Amino acid sequence: MFASIIQGKTFEYPAGDDFFSPSESYPEYPFNHMAGRPNLVYKGVRECLAQSGLDAEHYGTSVWNPLRDYIKPGNKVFLLCNFVFHRRKQETEKDFFSKCTHGSVLRALADYVFIAAGREGSIAFGNAPLQSCVWENVLADTGADRILAFYQERGVVLASRDLRLFVTSGNAL
Repeated sequence: MFASIIQGKTFEYPAGDDFFSPSESYPEYPFNHMAGRPNLVYKGVRECLAQSGLDAEHYGTSVWNPLRDYIKPGNKVFLLCNFVFHRRKQETEKDFFSKCTHGSVLRALADYVFIAAGREGSIAFGNAPLQSCVWENVLADTGADRILAFYQERGVVLASRDLRLFVTSGNAL
């Protein structure tokens, strides 16, 4: 069991036009795409993993794999993110992201899962939102659709999963 807290004066979610890639070069980072603007969320997720002492002997090297004790090469991994409902017309961004995981958090976690599972593994993410949630909208609203595009462009298996057994259509404000 591990726990870590990152504190900062400002933690703003980055824009998704950079696919939520890191804005700093990390030796373990498995891709060559870097964000053109600061991404403090990616850095924060990385720091949480490091502060937890995960794979401490390799931290700062190209072989740092903080999830190696939990995920083996070739594993299938599911990331359960919070996707409650798509963004309503009058809903502020702050209110929306209090109920849905931002794509920048999901991207950083997916990258570290990818480091552990490798190309032989597969990664999926999702949740069972409210029955009248429009799945495609929640993917777009959170930025998860851009993460899917990023991974697909690199030939890496990443999928989104709507876990609902029953979906309704209705007046979704």
